Amino acid sequence: MFHLNNKNQIPKIGLGTYKLNDQKILQKTIESAIEIGYRHIDTAYKYNNEEKIGIILKDMFHKNFIKRRELFITSKMWCTEMEPLDALKESLKKLQLDYLDLYLIHFPVTFDLDEKKNPYFDNDGYYVTKEFEIEKIWSKMEELVGLGLVKSIGVSNFGINMLKRILKVCKIKPAVNQVEMHPYLQQKEL
Repeated sequence: MFHLNNKNQIPKIGLGTYKLNDQKILQKTIESAIEIGYRHIDTAYKYNNEEKIGIILKDMFHKNFIKRRELFITSKMWCTEMEPLDALKESLKKLQLDYLDLYLIHFPVTFDLDEKKNPYFDNDGYYVTKEFEIEKIWSKMEELVGLGLVKSIGVSNFGINMLKRILKVCKIKPAVNQVEMHPYLQQKEL
């Protein structure tokens, strides 16, 4: 386990569920991972599998395969939502959980949305973004901790400048900045 800056702990290895959308494959993957010792399940609104994971977890808890308190579950708020409480409640409902161990802002952008909350695209097929007010959004993330809906909060794919903006105004520092990192993308500055 790694110790986070808020005294919570996160497992060293987690199961990422990106692109795992087939129910049978997802179930077998989660069950197998837990059987061999994984305790961290990472999902996100954008992965479109929270509801399926919720069904799997509920079944596993019911069968005493594992207890909720033995797992560390992470999800992420997508760029179409900048109201963390609403987004979190939707994720918790889909996951059939009372709380998350870690809740992240998935990317440091906000998409411009139409009246049905669908993102606009420009003529080249790229998302149209609008001003990302991290200071306001982070304050709302901090409220989630106070409500007991999440144990830790953090960010994903954030650069140094955006992290500095958070640190200037935060009451609760981000516990995590989840980023892609490997030999071909070392991100030494982070």
